[in-house]
Amino acid sequence: MVIYNEIEVINIFSNITSVVPKGVVGIGDDCAVLPFGVDESMVITTDTLTENTHFILDKITPYNLGYKSLASNISDVIAMGATPTYAFLSITLGGGCSAHWVEEFARGFSELSKKHQISLIGGDTTQSSLAVTITITLIGSVKNSNIKLRSGAKNGDIVFCLNNLGGSAAGLKLLLAGEDTHPLIDTHYKPKLFVEQAQWLAKFMQVHSMMDISDGIAKDFKHILNRSNLGAYINLDMLPIDNRIFEEDKLLGVDVLSLAVEGGEEYAPLFTVQREFAGELMQLYKDKFGIEMYAIGSVSDKMEVGVIEWRSSGVKQNVDYKGYTHL
Repeated sequence: MVIYNEIEVINIFSNITSVVPKGVVGIGDDCAVLPFGVDESMVITTDTLTENTHFILDKITPYNLGYKSLASNISDVIAMGATPTYAFLSITLGGGCSAHWVEEFARGFSELSKKHQISLIGGDTTQSSLAVTITITLIGSVKNSNIKLRSGAKNGDIVFCLNNLGGSAAGLKLLLAGEDTHPLIDTHYKPKLFVEQAQWLAKFMQVHSMMDISDGIAKDFKHILNRSNLGAYINLDMLPIDNRIFEEDKLLGVDVLSLAVEGGEEYAPLFTVQREFAGELMQLYKDKFGIEMYAIGSVSDKMEVGVIEWRSSGVKQNVDYKGYTHL
């Protein structure tokens, strides 16, 4: 049996698709973009979560699973600068899913959908003896002038992220180690979403590209670089690592930097900004939201396309971070 990696599978389907009409953005971004009206577009994303690949059924409550399943899709939509509006939910239930389990899953899903005024308007249900599978399709809307694509990064751009890194991955490690309650586990189950912040950033033309952090910046940022035909330098000393990782005895001896750049599931925007505007944007953001945005590196046409050079104190580090792999 031939085993493919995730990128190879995506490329196979990219190569067999029909010609994409003008104005439509297809495979390769967080969402597809379909023109809708004169100056507005519709964005659509689909994510599938599979038991034992994306979650362990006896390690997550159905409430948290419902919440997190929708959160991962919302992060894709806001990474395009869009507002999420409508959802479709298809769920394959395993034999261990009781009526109470379904009710709790729905409660978690509903809490987040109501918070962001997202309407569940369809989907499908089926049953399997093998695994629980959850597929969500989320639709949003965005002004054409605010659309942010992975392909928009430019030489010299400063790379930013909004959230602390590594907390979700650390929470998962604690969970697998047998911990049941810990603030880092809550971070893993109920990620912070930067909906208002992402939509605000999208209004600036100097914000050139954006995506969300789902598989770790080591993997995710390469999508921006490959689509933009650029490379980048990332300063490991500037990463906003979640301080709680250092305080947790059970994580002593673990490579904290690896957790921060490979762990993923932060579901926060990762974006590039015109160098000359970066300082001003940082101040505007702090004035509006009362929190910092973090500069972690820069984009360069002097680097090989798709390559990240990891630096510390200005010196290249001999490391090869990968990120999470679904296949």
